[in-house]
Amino acid sequence: MITGKIQAREVKLPFTCSVVKCPIRTDKSKIEFPCLPETEFSEVVVQVTNDSQKNYMVELVPPNIKIAGLIVNPLVTDLKAGRSALICIRYNSEFRDLSLKKMEELFKPKENLIKPGIGVRNKKLEERIKKEREEAAKEIPIDPKAKAGAKPVAAAPAKKPAEEVKKPDPKAAKKTPQ
Repeated sequence: MITGKIQAREVKLPFTCSVVKCPIRTDKSKIEFPCLPETEFSEVVVQVTNDSQKNYMVELVPPNIKIAGLIVNPLVTDLKAGRSALICIRYNSEFRDLSLKKMEELFKPKENLIKPGIGVRNKKLEERIKKEREEAAKEIPIDPKAKAGAKPVAAAPAKKPAEEVKKPDPKAAKKTPQ
């Protein structure tokens, strides 16, 4: 309804909606932790229930523990249809330095921890590649005219005959659709 000093007008808008209920619910909608002395902790247990007929895998991702002090256990749980699970959320009240310098250190990308000269080797992959190369070398035909000790030359792959593409004759009469 739009109203003004002189007129009133009613506007009807057509719409449709679909109501969807979340199949996973918890027994608490808000979790509050008390203010604690520096070395103490507080725990809250939350019950997560699956109301649907479908199995779900639930994963909780807490913020960085060095910033928030929250520990979630278990992080991932399997919720069977119509069942529930308990999740423990623990708050550790230790002092946190949240200065800019400390935050930059926390979120700075990790440097490459592998020392130069020491690499990670996949021995099984190396062996498989070596066998494949040896088998490929055996399949290459040897040139009888090649000198002793020369490496065998791989034969060029056979070229497939190119399919002829019919080009339209420019002088031919064109058909018109009827």
